[in-house]
Amino acid sequence: MGYDQKGSWSSSSGYQSNLFEDMNDPDSGDSVNGTVHYMMDESVPANKIILGMPSYGRSFNTNKLYTQFQGCAHIDGVQQDNDTCVINYKDLPPKGYKEYYDEARVDAYAIAPDDDEKTGQSKEKRDDNGNGNGNGGEVGKKGTGVIVHDNEKSARAKARYVKKLGLGGGMWWDSEGDSSDCKRSLVMQFVDELGGVKNLGVATDKGDKGGTDDGNEGNKTNNNNTKSGACAAVKKPTHVLIFSNVMLAVLLSLM
Repeated sequence: MGYDQKGSWSSSSGYQSNLFEDMNDPDSGDSVNGTVHYMMDESVPANKIILGMPSYGRSFNTNKLYTQFQGCAHIDGVQQDNDTCVINYKDLPPKGYKEYYDEARVDAYAIAPDDDEKTGQSKEKRDDNGNGNGNGGEVGKKGTGVIVHDNEKSARAKARYVKKLGLGGGMWWDSEGDSSDCKRSLVMQFVDELGGVKNLGVATDKGDKGGTDDGNEGNKTNNNNTKSGACAAVKKPTHVLIFSNVMLAVLLSLM
């Protein structure tokens, strides 16, 4: 299970599904990578390990990452459980929030811009990938909280991780939370990074050409990343794509 490393029970806000350790978090040295290697060190075969990922975010009513908080963020028009502060990924980022991807930790967060950010003078400098200076995302006076979650970039990075370590595949909790937009969907971006639905043995609409190599090892992309290509797998599940009301999995070890 590669999620729920942070939440409403924690003493401070922080990433909940970071692949690699977050050295800026004073309260947690947890990481998905650490858990995976612990299992492998305990003689669990790599191809028997399924990487768990969340199709939801967790909100914190605080003005930045790595700080104490009181309950869930107050977000107009977004439904979340008052006890768990869970928001479906398909509803992220909320209106008025800006999403940033942390390439080093392989996770994402969304914050509400403050007055300075609205005028183009952000309190925290970020690069083209949205990576900050390591001090957490500033929300500012008018911010209503911070939300941590996976996004399409982290889904692709985790797919490459699964291939590199030879893991058994990936799963999400839960299937209802993912986006129906292929370009945003966690599942579709994960599958596409593995080479596309055709390479997974999934039947798709006629004309799907599957994955094509862009020249980078381990970075295959599907030129048909549309509803007639990658998204067709949602309507035609096989033994590779397993669906239920709460769980979805891509199992490579069955092939």
